[in-house]
Amino acid sequence: MKHRTILSYIRLVLSVLLLSSVCEPIPAYADGEPPVTHALVMEAFRLLPEQCTLAPSPPKGCSRLPAGFERKEEADAFATAIAHDARDLSEVLAAVQTVAYESGVNSHAKGDHNALTGEPQSYGGYQLSVLRVPPEDAMDIEVSTTVWLALYRNSLALCEKNLPEERMAAVYSGNCAYRGGRKLSRTRMAGLAALGAQIRARHAAPELVAGALSAE
Repeated sequence: MKHRTILSYIRLVLSVLLLSSVCEPIPAYADGEPPVTHALVMEAFRLLPEQCTLAPSPPKGCSRLPAGFERKEEADAFATAIAHDARDLSEVLAAVQTVAYESGVNSHAKGDHNALTGEPQSYGGYQLSVLRVPPEDAMDIEVSTTVWLALYRNSLALCEKNLPEERMAAVYSGNCAYRGGRKLSRTRMAGLAALGAQIRARHAAPELVAGALSAE
């Protein structure tokens, strides 16, 4: 009995030490909209689940838990670039999701190979088309982040007549009308909404949370 009590005490002490070392305090903001910082971008990388969770019927074995994108080798460099250029949380989330799902947070990724020549048509973390930027710019973390965020903002403006969830269509397909781009926009923006709600809830001021609970 005494032996079990000692073991329980040891487990309690270890748990307290572990929590104190890994649980960083989360700043709270009155409007639930945290400012753009490197820490916020890394938080988004840390909470982002696998892309398979966005499917209407996720395949067997698809975990809804965070996928560990913050542990990717270039996550810190991308976070620095995104924190420098993004204007708000929505832009942070869109950039983080894109670089994670398009390349696995890899600035050297190459994709969309030409069926005839085998040459890549997209490069870098955001998989920017060679029709938009040269490969060397697409594979530069700072330049590609600036370019992608400009494309994102432009898409929201160009596609303002689309449904709100389809306004990223031009980012993915080059125009607002292409069905594939609109479909991908709907899928990705649903994921962004869920991730945004999670982060805003984590940063909501305690008095607002208490007020929301009391109103229910």
